Amino acid sequence: MNNIDREDIYELNELEKVIDIYPWGQRVIRFYDPDFHIVEVGESMESVFKKFQKQGMSIDEVAQRTQHPVEFVKKHITSQTVPTKTRKKIK
Repeated sequence: MNNIDREDIYELNELEKVIDIYPWGQRVIRFYDPDFHIVEVGESMESVFKKFQKQGMSIDEVAQRTQHPVEFVKKHITSQTVPTKTRKKIK
């Protein structure tokens, strides 16, 4: 890897993390993997919808802020997501 060892990559990775919030309210973090590919991880839009609703926004306001159709927002705000810890593995 061109005279770069794993410790150097770790240090680079720590320095190059970028935490951002897109205009539609989704939080993301970007970092480099060991092969220097950019990896972006973001919260689900369902969680963004629910976060805005908990902050007091109406469904119409959430739809406008997130740039999603009202019916799509309604569907996801009213859905009951099973927490990861209680999901069963499918064999």
